Amino acid sequence: MNPTEVALEAAGRRLAAYLRAVPIPETRRHELALRTLRRLAMELPLPPDAAQARAMELLFDALSRHVLLPEVQPGPMLLRRHMRPEPMDRRPWVRFVQRHGTPVFLLLTWIVYSAWNDLLLLILLLLILHTLGLAPTF
Repeated sequence: MNPTEVALEAAGRRLAAYLRAVPIPETRRHELALRTLRRLAMELPLPPDAAQARAMELLFDALSRHVLLPEVQPGPMLLRRHMRPEPMDRRPWVRFVQRHGTPVFLLLTWIVYSAWNDLLLLILLLLILHTLGLAPTF
């Protein structure tokens, strides 16, 4: 492929990608792309990037001169029915416990399952043994 064909191919792909999103009939879409590519071919040779940019400029110029009205497409029939209401929380205390009770529970589990608990139990055991007179001497 020569550089002119490469530039036209790249510009055509870009035009097609853009025109796919424009709400116009398919035949009009192809006519616009073909007219834009023919006008671009008269201005070549250009590098592929510059050709794509110029093709988009030519397309915007062509689109600005023509009024685009989207075709009316019939859609599926609307069925209006009663919607179920969203379930509401009727017990606010449940939400309160879930929101504030979880951090307290995590703090308590950290205290119970940490090494501080073992140290406190050891001190308590030593105090009990000391009061009974059975405390070990160090």
